[in-house]
Amino acid sequence: MRLFTAIEIDDPWRRTLAKTDPLLRAAPCKVSIVPIQNLHITLKFIGDAEENGLASIRSALLDAASNSVRFILKLGALGVFPEEGHPRIVWAGVDGDLEAIRALHAKIENNLAAFGIERDDRSYTPHITLARIKGGAFNRELLKGYKLNPLELRVHGVTLFESRLNSQGSDYRPIEHCALI
Repeated sequence: MRLFTAIEIDDPWRRTLAKTDPLLRAAPCKVSIVPIQNLHITLKFIGDAEENGLASIRSALLDAASNSVRFILKLGALGVFPEEGHPRIVWAGVDGDLEAIRALHAKIENNLAAFGIERDDRSYTPHITLARIKGGAFNRELLKGYKLNPLELRVHGVTLFESRLNSQGSDYRPIEHCALI
């Protein structure tokens, strides 16, 4: 099974982010837009895991969540990864209590590493992937000046998801929700 942990976003955030679709579709390159129901803030991509390792993953996530306080995030600006060269991902940034989300991310990384799940040593940048650039050159200028409504999101927990690939892309199935304190 292919797994990741994430913060689920609410419907007001989804509706606001869906308004970027015309902007992204206007790009002079091939863009694959993430379906609105799949939008989330990834905390840790775990990757392929065996069913018999699921209990350890759940335990690691529950421990991280039960030792983390609730916090508030806000929608930030649009951006791309990588920052230099040819962009491959268009994302919406996250503002607000970045210290809390980074601390939660670090706890999840550390707890999962204790069970043998490889650490991601890149700097964590909380974001919501809006689209993947599949071909051609994406013009960063399209994003300049585009303002998202800085809605607040009260983060009460984290979710462990299974990602199932199909002909339409990916379906995300929640496996476990862990509440923050």
